[in-house]
Amino acid sequence: MKKPVKLTKREMEIGQAVVNGGTGRSIAAAMQLSVKTVEVHRAHINMKLGTHGIAEMIAALLVGGYARLPKRAR
Repeated sequence: MKKPVKLTKREMEIGQAVVNGGTGRSIAAAMQLSVKTVEVHRAHINMKLGTHGIAEMIAALLVGGYARLPKRAR
């Protein structure tokens, strides 16, 4: 059994924003961060979850319970 991954609060917020369809630029603007900071957080999420790319990251975030589908997609 895999050990649960510990994401930071900010990584969880950015992960949820990605699941909601946010782009690096839109997430950065909404959270008042630089695009580079968002990219670094997304890279950390991918590293911690062992994923490569947005689709795989979204799937892992949803399956792992780190994020929820937006209401419009339920």
